[in-house]
Formats: sequence, C-alpha cells, structure tokens
Amino acid sequence: MSDYTKEELDEIWLKGCEVDGLDAATYRKDVVGALMRRDRYGKEGNLGWEVDHILPIEKLKGYKVPEARWNDMANLRPFNAKNNAAKGDDYPTYSVAVQYDENLGANKEVNKISTIREDVQAQIASVYARWL
Repeated sequence: MSDYTKEELDEIWLKGCEVDGLDAATYRKDVVGALMRRDRYGKEGNLGWEVDHILPIEKLKGYKVPEARWNDMANLRPFNAKNNAAKGDDYPTYSVAVQYDENLGANKEVNKISTIREDVQAQIASVYARWL
C-alpha cells in the first residue's frame, strides 16, 4: 500500500458516492456500489477500502510511466478492498466481488464484470498520453 497524506486520502475519499441515510464523512460507496467505511482504510473485510489505481500500476510500468506519475489524482479512487482484490491488474474490464444490498443493509458477494466508463478512460488516456 502506498503512503498517502491525510489530505490526499480525504480527496480520494470524496470521490466515493454518498449514500442516502448514511453520514458521508463515514460511509461511501465505490464506483460499483460497494459500501466502504472511512476508518477502515487499508483494512480487509466487508467495509475495508483501498486506493485503486484505475489504470493499474502493472500497466503503468508496462507503458514505462515514471513511478512519480503513478499517483496522479485523476487515476485514483476509493475502492472496496474486496473489489480492489478482484480487479487486480485488469483494465478496462474487471471483476466485481461485492455490492451493497439495501434490503440487507450490507455488502453481499456478487460475481459481476464491470468496465471503466469511457469518459474516465479518456481522462486517463489524456493524463498518460505521453506514454500510451
């Protein structure tokens, strides 16, 4: 896990989706709909979350992007730890492991495939255009 400043983690956390009825400072959903809890950063488990590199580090290495550019804020987002593990180094299509179920009031295991939105792919391509 990379070292991020509190300010960077705060900025990344704010990229998560607010959840009706839950305190946005404490709970957010990742882009695929899994619930995360702010104080569970870097932790495994149902509400744990990590910083996801949308374009994975292994791909950045393959494109010879300098390490100093890997953590461009445009390439970072909060992601449920289980989903981040399922995503691995896949891009732009990846596996999803959990999503929030409002009826259960908790995340539940799923076996789905998701794709990075085209506008996000375009933004990432512009950030790393020099190397792609």
